Amino acid sequence: MEIGNAEITYRELIVSVGIVFIMLILGSVIAGNITRDSLEQKKEYNTAISIESENMFDYGMRTNVGNAFCQGALEAVDTVSDPRIDGQWMYIYCEEKHYTMHTRTVTTTDGKGHTRTRVETYWTWDYYSSEEHNSKNIMFLGKEFKYGDIKMPSSKYLTTVQVSSHVKFEFYVKDVRYGGTLYANLSDKSIHNAQFIKDKNIEEARDYMISAAGTRVIWFWVFWVVLMVAAVGAFYVAENRWLED
Repeated sequence: MEIGNAEITYRELIVSVGIVFIMLILGSVIAGNITRDSLEQKKEYNTAISIESENMFDYGMRTNVGNAFCQGALEAVDTVSDPRIDGQWMYIYCEEKHYTMHTRTVTTTDGKGHTRTRVETYWTWDYYSSEEHNSKNIMFLGKEFKYGDIKMPSSKYLTTVQVSSHVKFEFYVKDVRYGGTLYANLSDKSIHNAQFIKDKNIEEARDYMISAAGTRVIWFWVFWVVLMVAAVGAFYVAENRWLED
């Protein structure tokens, strides 16, 4: 059997079917575990209590109420800045890039089959270094926490400052204040496994978390199918002389 320029023997075809069969079984087992975890997460989100006031938030931490969706504003207690950009921010990430020359070998063939090789130069903006700064403390519903205690919203691109034809700085930031909902476990007079979902009220945040838990198994199967195709493709590319014995 031939597919394109590759010749596939019947023994290779049989073995490849076996590879797919084994990977499907293994994938089903893994997917089953992911599905069970997702169902547990959905149950956790559905049973989490709702909190919308500073008093209830403080009470929840003191009395170990457990998982809760807490609506409010997340703010930086202290801010950070950079002389190269305007404003105060909760977080700043700066990436320095250099315009760098590279070379590559290019081989061309004319209509008579003659080949010619030349060295070609090209330029790209390449990563050189980076730096980041963030607030030391943040506040939510009247309580102060360390910056790393809460999984924060993603940073956004702000601007690029080009200092020369070959050097530029790209800036990404997080705002000083966000409105939204915090999902966390309230216990031991603090928060644990906290994640902030910006621009969503409690019910919107709950639906978002439930939906994210449900898509985990879908993303797994996308990854697993790609892995199966790659495994079978690698098997066909190999010489597999051991099948001829």
